Amino acid sequence: EFTAFSSPSRQKTIMMRPIAIQNDIMKQPRNDYPFDFECDSFGSVVDADQISALATKRIQNPRQFSLDNLSITKSVSDAIVRVFDHFSRQQVLWETLAVTIDSEDPSSESYEFTHSVIRKANSSSLFKFLELTAESVRIKNGSTDTFLFPGITENERLESISVHFCNGALALGDSLVLKEMMTKTHTLKVLRLWEMAEFDHDLFCKGLVANKSLEQLTLGLDRCNVSDKIIADIISSVAGHPTLTNFSLFVRGQFGSLSSQSMEELLSSTSRLVCLKLHDRGRDETKKLCLGRFLKGLQKNDSLQKLDVHNVFHSDESLSRLFAALAEGSKIEHLWFWEKTSKKEFEKIIAMDRLPKPIRLHLDHKIIKDFPIHLEKMLHAHPEVRPFPFFGKKQVSMERICDLNWHGRYLLMRHNHVPLGIWAHVLEKANKNPCVIHQFLKAGILFENGA
Repeated sequence: EFTAFSSPSRQKTIMMRPIAIQNDIMKQPRNDYPFDFECDSFGSVVDADQISALATKRIQNPRQFSLDNLSITKSVSDAIVRVFDHFSRQQVLWETLAVTIDSEDPSSESYEFTHSVIRKANSSSLFKFLELTAESVRIKNGSTDTFLFPGITENERLESISVHFCNGALALGDSLVLKEMMTKTHTLKVLRLWEMAEFDHDLFCKGLVANKSLEQLTLGLDRCNVSDKIIADIISSVAGHPTLTNFSLFVRGQFGSLSSQSMEELLSSTSRLVCLKLHDRGRDETKKLCLGRFLKGLQKNDSLQKLDVHNVFHSDESLSRLFAALAEGSKIEHLWFWEKTSKKEFEKIIAMDRLPKPIRLHLDHKIIKDFPIHLEKMLHAHPEVRPFPFFGKKQVSMERICDLNWHGRYLLMRHNHVPLGIWAHVLEKANKNPCVIHQFLKAGILFENGA
C-alpha cells in the first residue's frame, strides 16, 4: 500500500487448515503466536465438526479467519455461526475476516450461507478488518439487497473495509449501507474499493462528505465507466475532509478539466492530506490532469509529504516543474514519478539550485534505463536527492554517487567549520562505508545544539 514504507517484522504463525489440524500445537498455544484459521475449498471437503472444535480450544492471539463461499455448506455455515457465538461470549476478538465470494449468482445457496456468516461476524463485532474478494459477482441493477455488507453498521469494532470487485458491481443496497456506515461510524478508518465496474457515486459522495473518521481512502475506478464530472465530484468530496491523510485514486483515461479543477481545490484546501497517489492506466493523452492547475494547488499546500504520479499529466515538463515546486518550499519528502520525461528535463534540473531539504526520488525503471548519464549528473548536482530504487547496481560511478547521496552528502555544504585535516580520515572511511559522513556530521549537529 501506498502508506507502507518499511517491511513489517516477520512473525511466526500457527496455520490451521480444516483438512489437517495441527493438534499438538493447538493443545499448547503460544501467547506470542498469531492464530490464523483458513476455511477454504482446496484439498478435501470441510468438516463442520473440525470447525466446531474451535470452541474447545484456548485461542490466545486470534488474527485472521479466512473462508470462501465455495466451501460453505449449511452444516459448515451453522458450525461457524455457533463458533462465532462462542467467541462473542468469551470475548475472543479477531483482527481480520477475509472472505472470497466466487459466484455468478448471489442468490445461490452457497452465497446465502456465506452471507449469514458475514452478518453474524458483524453483529457480534468480532472483527476489526473486513476483506472481501468478490470474484465474478454480478448484481442486478437497482437491487436494494445487501450482498457484501450485511450487518456492517452493527459492528462497533470495524476499522477497515477492503473489497476487490474483480470487475463486479456494488449493489444499490450495499451502496446505501456503506453510506450509512460512513455517515454514522466513528471507528472506520480505512476504505479500499478495487476494480468496481458499477457503483452509485452520488450515495458514495454524500457518505464521504458526512464522514468524520476515515484516514485512508483507495478507489480503483480504472474498470468503471465514470466521467470526468464524476471523478471531479469524488475529489471534491475528499477536499476538506477532517481526518483523511491518505488518498489513492486509479482511473483509466477519465481525468479532464473538471477533475483538474477539483484536484487544485483539494490541494489548496486540505491541511490534513499527507499521501496522494494518482494513477491513470489509460492511453488517451488528451484525458489527463492539467499540470498547471496541479502545481498551483501544490504551492498552497502545507501538509502533503508523499506524492505518487503515474501517467496523469499531459506534459513532458512535469519532472522539472515538480522540482521547481519543491525548491519553492513544498513539504514533499517522497516523490514517485512515472511520467514522460526527456534529456532537456534533466538539464533543467541540473541547472536548478539545490532543494531546501532531502527528498526520496522513486523513478520509473524505463527512465533509469533511458537516461543513465543524465541521472548521474543530476545526482552529482543535487546531493539532497536520494534515489530509490537504487540506480547504480551495474555502474560503479552511479553506485558511488547513490551511496553518498543516501548517506548524507548534502550535509557537507552545511559544515564548513569542520577542520580540513579531519576530512581526510572521514573520506577514507567513507570509501568503505559512506554512512560515516552522515554519522560524522550528525554528531556535529548534535554538538552545535548542545546535546
